[in-house]
Amino acid sequence: MDGTKTKGFLVVDRFTFASNLGNRLEAVDNVVFGCSKDTSPDMYHHGTVVSGIIGMGTGARSFLMQLRGQAKSRFSYCLVPPERTAQSYLRFGTDIEHIRHAQTTPLLSHHGSDEYYLDLKDLSVEGRLLHLPSDTFKMNPDGTGGCVMDTGTWINFMVESALNALVRSLEEHFQRQNLRKVEDPYKADFKLCYEKPRGFSSYPAIGFHLRGAVLRPRPKSFFFINKNSFCLSMKEDQHTLIGAALQQNRRMVFDIRKRRLTFAEENCARD
Repeated sequence: MDGTKTKGFLVVDRFTFASNLGNRLEAVDNVVFGCSKDTSPDMYHHGTVVSGIIGMGTGARSFLMQLRGQAKSRFSYCLVPPERTAQSYLRFGTDIEHIRHAQTTPLLSHHGSDEYYLDLKDLSVEGRLLHLPSDTFKMNPDGTGGCVMDTGTWINFMVESALNALVRSLEEHFQRQNLRKVEDPYKADFKLCYEKPRGFSSYPAIGFHLRGAVLRPRPKSFFFINKNSFCLSMKEDQHTLIGAALQQNRRMVFDIRKRRLTFAEENCARD
């Protein structure tokens, strides 16, 4: 969705892991994986926090599916905000601890895709629902529509009607704060940008209202922020996509066998 492309080598090798069952190693033979040689745009350049991308989808050659016996078809992550220097861990199976105060929502399949779709019902700004039409995020027979949860994309995407409604609500919010609109300084086709007053931090809370749960990311994670301005980091697309930025400091547990996502707020730097 974000235009990222890569090419390289497809490799088969033995993977060896430290075990959580005592001081020993566990090996898995014939694991298929890719080694990128050329990535566009270059997201692995010197100084970046991204080392690579690992496939955790439901396709037969994804890392998760190849290790599903050991992983019990479950994986978990907790993304540390970029301003922190700590690291967190990708966990599998019995290494995933029980999380308190968690919410759970179903994982859906769509048109043969290996991605993880969620049943998104509505959006809210500062606790007020936008009351979007019930078919706003429906999955269409041609493969468009629906809401995807993805960590391989940093920014976020949304179908036109929902994005326009969200922008209108945010315009009302920032108008009450007397902020001045500016052109997109990133030249990235962001629909909503404002001049940033000194010391400004009153970013609104935006919620994703899912079936049986509400995901409320950190308010500032919805925006690209620099010294003088900020922009809503949401682009228009045929799908809605919740990217990595909106998953910061949230423990995410994907259970493929039970087809559900469980999540809760967490300080990921303490993982």
